[in-house]
Amino acid sequence: MKLYILSFDRLINETMEMVEFFFGKYWSTVDVTVLGYKVPDYKSDFVKFESLGKDVGVDVVCQQLHDFFSKVNDEHFMLGQPDQPLVEHVDTSLVDFLQNVMTLNDDVGRCSLTLCNSTRPHNVIDVVDGVKVIENIEGAEYKLSAVYSIWNKKYFLKYLEESTDLWDWEVNASAKSINDGWRIVGSVPSPIDYTHLFKRNELRSDWYYSTEPGSSNVLSDEEQDKLKEIFKIN
Repeated sequence: MKLYILSFDRLINETMEMVEFFFGKYWSTVDVTVLGYKVPDYKSDFVKFESLGKDVGVDVVCQQLHDFFSKVNDEHFMLGQPDQPLVEHVDTSLVDFLQNVMTLNDDVGRCSLTLCNSTRPHNVIDVVDGVKVIENIEGAEYKLSAVYSIWNKKYFLKYLEESTDLWDWEVNASAKSINDGWRIVGSVPSPIDYTHLFKRNELRSDWYYSTEPGSSNVLSDEEQDKLKEIFKIN
């Protein structure tokens, strides 16, 4: 199953380099494509690139994503963000298990690959080899989320055309999605642990710490130096 990482012109080369370094280290088997606009100067044999067209501003991002994914043949795919480097090896067996959950249940719209769903109201619907499969209750916030997830393409497309930027999609379309018949699931533990570099275009003070609840993972000095080099962090 393919993984797409969203990006944009201002950070396209940085995104390519970040994905190559961190995914090459922690998830080397993944089929990963960066989605951006202009062709990056940074070349990689590991990371593919596809264009959404022209970068004309955040207010049309959702429409551009709708146009792109409408033409994608795969019925399921994974999606992530450009400023969320991995902080430890991905549990690929758990990713495979959750992908099977998605493909075997046509009414599951999104499966989180992180612990974000576990912080919102949910029920445990199954336990397999110590892994809790959880389902968020209707009305839980952020039914739609751009954090690392597996998507059913039909559900991903459902609210994009009526949304502007990803914030509008995550907040306002999530509110509209209550009782729409689509289920949102995840797992405890989750297969992906990551850090989050920026919030509202400002570097987070905890950018080198894991964002996952209960995780003590921290980017190594080498990884921090690499990100400082890539993103020109002082």
